Amino acid sequence: MLREDGRDPAILWRSPNDWGDIGFSLERWIEEASGSIAQAVAASAAVIDFSTAIIDGALPPGVRAALVARVTDRMAGIDTRGLSPIAVVAGSIGSDARALGGASLPLLANFALDRNVLFKESL
Repeated sequence: MLREDGRDPAILWRSPNDWGDIGFSLERWIEEASGSIAQAVAASAAVIDFSTAIIDGALPPGVRAALVARVTDRMAGIDTRGLSPIAVVAGSIGSDARALGGASLPLLANFALDRNVLFKESL
């Protein structure tokens, strides 16, 4: 999208916490991504019963918040009859989320006494 709008897409990787002013390209991306994410959340919830979808990654906090808000709006338009209510929330790990999540899975699978420890609510 950025390239289509004559912008350098490298801005997204130079600083994951500040994308500068990319304006309409960002609005278009949020609109397109939110629809796909909402569909993926609903489809996943139909297979695996979960109560919360966390959106995180290499996004500036403001972009993440806007994406969460738009996905929440889009979820309201999806037929989720028979599914438990699903909250869409912003994560807090940021650009390290993918690496930390991937690195933790083998450790949990091989060494955790309770393999469901990630999915328990804190008291």
